Amino acid sequence: ILCTRVKQEAEIAIGESNLPSIERPYKQALAEIDHGRGVEAVRDLIRQTEKTISSIRGPAKMKSFQDKMSLVMQPKA
Repeated sequence: ILCTRVKQEAEIAIGESNLPSIERPYKQALAEIDHGRGVEAVRDLIRQTEKTISSIRGPAKMKSFQDKMSLVMQPKA
């Protein structure tokens, strides 16, 4: 569920024309989770996606994505 949320937010931040650039890291994270890696795989996905967003859309978009991810990754009370 977390990976899907990360991907959805990334799609908004990166724009439709750049979606293939986030698909591979997303699928890799899902595979790692299936093999027991857990939340660390989601954090890696977020870090990779931040770099992609920064290089394609710039630091302001990356910061906005980071802000959203900090909310997504907060433990539920």
